[in-house]
Amino acid sequence: LFRQNIEQPLNVVSAKECEGIFATGTFLDDILGSKKDSCYIQAAINLRSVEECKKVVSSAAKNTCYSEVATAQKSTATCQLISDSTAKAYCIANVAGALKDKKLCAQITESSAKIYCNLAAG
Repeated sequence: LFRQNIEQPLNVVSAKECEGIFATGTFLDDILGSKKDSCYIQAAINLRSVEECKKVVSSAAKNTCYSEVATAQKSTATCQLISDSTAKAYCIANVAGALKDKKLCAQITESSAKIYCNLAAG
């Protein structure tokens, strides 16, 4: 449900809709969990809201959510909420790419993320 790049249009969805669509209260909850997380990520991007990311259950998906919101906001502040250092580095790289600001790449110590950042920031 969430975008793969900054140019991809977003479908409008709210967290409340995610809860309604995926609130089954049955054994399907485990099966639908990743889809519900994707829905929350979409809502977070749509609203550029970190609060929506907090509803995401999977830690990897939560990191993706923070990264997507940071990129949409064009701000590295949200990247600081990411617990995984590699994911945080790529978040900063994505923001640098969105802003076309190579100076942000100096914050990155992870080598492959730094290379990606310099390429993305062009």
